[in-house]
Amino acid sequence: MTVLQEAFPDWTEAREATEAEILRCHTEPYLHVMRTIDGPTWFTGDTPASQTTYPAALLAAGGACAQEPPPNEVRASGHVEATDVRLAPEVGGRILTLAVKEGDRVEPNALVLQLDATDFELAAALQKVSPKQQAKAQKTATDFEAMFLNSMFSQMTSGLKGEGPFGDTPGTGVWRSMLTEQYSKNFAKAGGVGVATEVYRTLIMQQAKTIRTA
Repeated sequence: MTVLQEAFPDWTEAREATEAEILRCHTEPYLHVMRTIDGPTWFTGDTPASQTTYPAALLAAGGACAQEPPPNEVRASGHVEATDVRLAPEVGGRILTLAVKEGDRVEPNALVLQLDATDFELAAALQKVSPKQQAKAQKTATDFEAMFLNSMFSQMTSGLKGEGPFGDTPGTGVWRSMLTEQYSKNFAKAGGVGVATEVYRTLIMQQAKTIRTA
């Protein structure tokens, strides 16, 4: 930090952004999820977060808003031209439907696109599920994918026979099944083919609904 301060002698200490400033870029439900984080967790499924995420975001936003623009300049979010505007959603996600195409005229309040809210819903659900339950769900999902991969690998190697005078024996089949099982577990722990991710998401969403209705 000292080296950075010496390299940039004109630095100033950032202030925290106000909630009104934050709401220019994010919705209240989005901020609520960030404010209620009380420990290490995952935000939107693939972003680590903790209880310091919201204060850090306030400082970052406050630093960006610290300098007032000159009175003869207008600052806006995105790329703005006379008749062309580039839009960006307040949260990330996969586009499910796109209601317009490039060059179309868009009326005020018209639906432009629809995002997949799965990641945002998962982030909200993770706030309701305890870390112990999250770890249990992750283990269950990984074990399920390992079982799936074991079945797939077993089918792939079912026609193989060993080499040499002792290759094609019952013992070889037992050894190969044990080896395939271990391959499947290691492959699933390393990330697998994505089955565990979907199973984990489903388990977390179900547990969050159970907690909400209990």
